[in-house]
Amino acid sequence: MRFPRKTPPKSPKRINPLKGGRAEHLPSFFMRRVDGLKGKIDVILCADRHYSCWGVRCRSGRTRIMNVNDNYPLMISPIPKTKGFDEFNKEEVKQYFDWYVSQSDIRINQLQHYIADSGSPEVKLDGTPESFIPLWRWFENNIQTEKKTEEEMEAEMVGRPEWMRKEIRKVDWKFTVMTYALAVDIAFYFAKVFIHYHNGISWGYYTKPKNLISVKKPVLVGFRNGVFMDPRLIAMNCCSKSLRERKKTRLLDIYNSWIEEVPRN
Repeated sequence: MRFPRKTPPKSPKRINPLKGGRAEHLPSFFMRRVDGLKGKIDVILCADRHYSCWGVRCRSGRTRIMNVNDNYPLMISPIPKTKGFDEFNKEEVKQYFDWYVSQSDIRINQLQHYIADSGSPEVKLDGTPESFIPLWRWFENNIQTEKKTEEEMEAEMVGRPEWMRKEIRKVDWKFTVMTYALAVDIAFYFAKVFIHYHNGISWGYYTKPKNLISVKKPVLVGFRNGVFMDPRLIAMNCCSKSLRERKKTRLLDIYNSWIEEVPRN
């Protein structure tokens, strides 16, 4: 008795609706993720213009969204994204602070695994200031930017004077979500090393004066003259400078400069 040969499932049609329905090549990491869904997918479509996530429409009619960053999960704030830091009340500031600080070791471990998986196992986050050199050299090879959308440009210019609008127009790019995520986790590591080597420095936050650039955000406190350090701001500033000119000692140099602000016993 002969059994009828099974017809292999058809490959799903690939469509990027943001490009007028033209066929779009999908990255290999994504295709590996949908291999198990072959035969069930009708259309693969691009979910957003920045390619931060992709969507698949199954033949059952359901739509599934897959995040590009699933191999590097992002931090999800316990406070709704609709609120800015300046809108946080006292309870929300404390809630966010406790949550953020609790994420430190988790994010550092994730960063270490990601670096090793990326083909750089020699970069070790061993808790020493010297480790900033190979870490920053690795990061400089992973800094990525993308073009801002017209909507984003317009949003930045709302309520700004004409001279400032012209300056905003000159900067038509931004760092990718992945670059920002890596920078934030490097900031966690930077802070952990600094706290370890300098007694009296710890995580904290300020709620006033309201014109402080990092008001209500987690920062390092305990420095001379009430100075505070925002590790995220440091990481992003270094990121911007390295985009213009690479320097493997950049993070270590910043670390050494901040030592001068630590109170002497």
